[in-house]
Amino acid sequence: MKQILKRLELIKTAIAIEDEEIIELQVMKLEKLEIDAEVRDILTEIETVDYANVVVLIEQYITKYSGVVVYEDKELEALRFELKLLEGKLQEKIELKNEYQNDILEFNTRYSLELGDTVRRVLDLRKQILAKALKVKNDAFKKLKEELEELDEFDDDYDRVYQEYKKARDDLKDDPIFEKYKDSKTDYEEFNEEYEDIKEKEKSSFKLDEDEKKELKKAFRKASKLCHPDIVTDELKEQAEELMKELNDANSTKNLKRVREILFSLENGTGFDVGSDKIEDKEQLRTKIAEFRESLTDIEQALEDIKENDIYTLLDEIDDVDEYMRDMKVQLDSEIERLNGELG
Repeated sequence: MKQILKRLELIKTAIAIEDEEIIELQVMKLEKLEIDAEVRDILTEIETVDYANVVVLIEQYITKYSGVVVYEDKELEALRFELKLLEGKLQEKIELKNEYQNDILEFNTRYSLELGDTVRRVLDLRKQILAKALKVKNDAFKKLKEELEELDEFDDDYDRVYQEYKKARDDLKDDPIFEKYKDSKTDYEEFNEEYEDIKEKEKSSFKLDEDEKKELKKAFRKASKLCHPDIVTDELKEQAEELMKELNDANSTKNLKRVREILFSLENGTGFDVGSDKIEDKEQLRTKIAEFRESLTDIEQALEDIKENDIYTLLDEIDDVDEYMRDMKVQLDSEIERLNGELG
């Protein structure tokens, strides 16, 4: 009732200031509420643009029913509204973050599945070339060491060989090739591990057509907004975290059926309460508002960090992902040919 009275008041004010947009907006919002026959009559009069009669009917309705509206602290009302707005903003940011992360994950998965073997070959050849260069230097050092061990310290050549040995030892110790080899070995191992993980996950993932992929993306977005732990009341946070984890797992394996089930459950009776709908204490609301403002700052920083991600930057620059993958295959094949020639 309180919502209905407030929206009728807004319509009356909008008529006075001749603002049709406000009238249309409030009519749409009233139609979503449970309204009685009297309000329905008012909406009918608005459709016929009989605004003089509308104002009379609204005033009669407000006079008739304003006495049954329970008093509500205006400050409490304002705090709850502020929290609701912050909840909405946070949900928007969460949705945007999920979208960015999913785009990066999707690209990374496709890149690995289409180019993984070729990239791994490039990294392996680079590692082999550096290992070969390192072996040449190690062999030269071992030869000097053996030569030095065969000489008597009073031999005429001993000082010369010793200085050569010492220089070779120091050079080997500080040789940048050694660090480059370690880095190339790490790059190969890390890529190989990630590539194998992606291949294993892909084996257990569901196969979807393009329409199903779009549905998955849409359903995941809607479900994550309804159960994200940052939005729900404190007593339900742990439960929401568990459901969010299950939702993320289902999304990452393209389990559309499970994502559908979670969304249906959230939309039909097992949804989570949000703070703006349940908190009645003003101090509690202020505390929650402060928490939400901090969460918004954190997620905005997280979004900026994502934008610094190499893959995000690349995706922002690519016009056609299919063409990019083809070009990369050509470049990587050319690099393999060059590295094979260098390796001999």
